[in-house]
Amino acid sequence: MPVPEHGGTDAGPPVLCDFSTNAHPLGPPPAVLDAVLAADRQRYPDPTYAALRGHLARWHDVTTERVLPTAGGSEAIRRLSLAALLDGIQTVCVPQPGFGDYAAAAQALGLKVLGWPDVATLLRLMDSAGPCLVWICDPCNPTGRTLDAAEWVALDDAQRRTGSRLVVDQAYEALRLVGASALPPSLSEQVWRLVCPNKALGLTGVRAAYLLAPRHDALTPRVAALAASWVLSAEGEALLRAWADDEVQEELADSHDLLREWVQAQQDRLASWGFQRMPGSVTNFWMARLPALDASDDLDPDLDLDLDLDLDLGATRRKLASSAMTMPSRPTHPQPASQTHPFTAPQTLPLQTQGANALPGPLPAPLNKPLPNPLPGTLPPSQHVPPATHAALLAALRHHGIKLRDATSFGYPGWVRLSVQTPAAVMTLVSALHQVLGPHHARTAIAPKDPS
Repeated sequence: MPVPEHGGTDAGPPVLCDFSTNAHPLGPPPAVLDAVLAADRQRYPDPTYAALRGHLARWHDVTTERVLPTAGGSEAIRRLSLAALLDGIQTVCVPQPGFGDYAAAAQALGLKVLGWPDVATLLRLMDSAGPCLVWICDPCNPTGRTLDAAEWVALDDAQRRTGSRLVVDQAYEALRLVGASALPPSLSEQVWRLVCPNKALGLTGVRAAYLLAPRHDALTPRVAALAASWVLSAEGEALLRAWADDEVQEELADSHDLLREWVQAQQDRLASWGFQRMPGSVTNFWMARLPALDASDDLDPDLDLDLDLDLDLGATRRKLASSAMTMPSRPTHPQPASQTHPFTAPQTLPLQTQGANALPGPLPAPLNKPLPNPLPGTLPPSQHVPPATHAALLAALRHHGIKLRDATSFGYPGWVRLSVQTPAAVMTLVSALHQVLGPHHARTAIAPKDPS
């Protein structure tokens, strides 16, 4: 059985700019990183995690028995699926598009998998399939969309009517940038909830999460009993304790304004390259249709060459003029000062850091002399061949150290999921697009805007 496809680290060379994971782009809050680094690795954790469970229970205002630590979200999905099978459930309903591990866990156990594209379809499936395990990701991965209050009310009625179990995956709740969850407090006490803080905390390599069981569910002891001994590492336990801290939560909330600005700027810039945004995302990630690959490379004779590089670099693909031209000085894109937000400030990345056409750091001044034709290390304009397929485009970007999440496995060929990244990372992506899709002739007319 194939391993579900994921974003993030792969078997290729190191990823320089990773748009394929949905982790917080600013990395961990200092207090969380300090806690993880200070974890006691020389001793076993308490196998019952009594202190941690009590800490999380007080924070969520639930009883300790309802808090079940897990070795990340994927382990929680596997364990809960197995518990449902042992309890007699034979059918699992999963969102489409949605996180692939829901279906993978069910298929590994021989359970019947039914996909639902919208809540109306899910309600019909629940009525026809009888008691089933229902996965809901809110906000949803990969679309970033969220359920409204009426949908939650309808699901509450369906759960009572059919005897199904609802599991709400809240992995991205802390990265919700628009609005608030419409999940009614009364329903939140009657569903399973999965909390995966490592994404919002920018530490996805620390595999730690927890389930919040419903107030009354006979399945809870079985889910607890299926856990491996020491299911959490010392680092995972430290991350979860630090997560449930008011100061850390305030720091995370304070970062949302900056993330909203970066999302809008990133979407605007990539729209100029032909990326078509899927509307509806309320999170730090979004889906987009990749640019058409049959765009003309002809130089527009009516195009005003006095372009603002910061705004219009990706507006039109065109050949480099073979006649003499000068190279403009590269605008700088300063990062926000570290004191403007409490997260670790990212290091400034160069526009292009890998590949035969690597761009150097900021140039000292315009060269003011004709450039060689062709440029050193590049093909002549007449020989530039853009990728013929979207798979080839993604592979070419990966060669440049940039990874986008191919949405084909979600059922959306020709689409990608992108997470918000720093302005410097976006400029690196733009530079790679410039080289992969075709060269541009652009000059700076005005100073670029400060992305901070």
